[in-house]
Amino acid sequence: MNRGLRWAFNTSIWSPTKEEWVLACSCIQAEEKERISGFVHAKDAKLSMGGRLLIRRALVQLLGLPNTAIKLTRGDRNKPELVGNDNVQFNVSHDGCYVVLAVEQNRKVGVDVMQMTRRVGASSTAEFFRQMNRQFTEREWQCILREDTEKSQLATFFRLWCLKESYIKAIGRGIGIGLQHMEFTLSPLTWNQSNTITGSTLTLDGVVVNEWTFEESYLDNEHCVCAAVCCHDNNSPNKFIEVNITDLLTSLKPLHTPNQLDYDKYFTKL
Repeated sequence: MNRGLRWAFNTSIWSPTKEEWVLACSCIQAEEKERISGFVHAKDAKLSMGGRLLIRRALVQLLGLPNTAIKLTRGDRNKPELVGNDNVQFNVSHDGCYVVLAVEQNRKVGVDVMQMTRRVGASSTAEFFRQMNRQFTEREWQCILREDTEKSQLATFFRLWCLKESYIKAIGRGIGIGLQHMEFTLSPLTWNQSNTITGSTLTLDGVVVNEWTFEESYLDNEHCVCAAVCCHDNNSPNKFIEVNITDLLTSLKPLHTPNQLDYDKYFTKL
């Protein structure tokens, strides 16, 4: 594997047939299937299933191994890891209707996706920003609030949040690192669904961090995504490629006998 891999799966356009869901359940480990079956809502089950299939399909392709030879476990902070191979680093994230995956070889990587239009638990954008005041530096808030519209302010807010989360996930530390110790200066370059930019920079307690590259792009008009990569080479940034359920299930051999009851459990979810 010479370069990283970036995939995105839009779960909103996937209405699982019985055959698809039963096959998907048979292609993941028993403990993974059990965890997914515990979700109350079908949307959460689809997002979680999408993440597991993304990981397994990518590892099958990159390592040239059958699905049956891939064993996943959960390491620190419940992060999925590949048993027996520390060289391949991968990370998944989901928000809104997208689940995304970033993979690198011998380089730390973290990924985060954000739906840029949501205000969870707040009556207004102003109230939302007040609640989140401690998560950004004064300069970052200036960057957010100088935007002309509420929509663009939210977009800039979630873009900064996406940058910070991707870095935190890459270094393997929780949100408790203290987000105000991190300050991003956003790239002035124009970005959209057709291009990826890498001009945003990070400082930690005022010291510029040079060894990290942040690949930013849009998945659609509502979702931004960022992959944080340590010791990035000089190649052009990786673009997120959208995959569908057929792509994910291709080449994945079942790990155990398909069970029709798996679909019955999914079908009864809210």
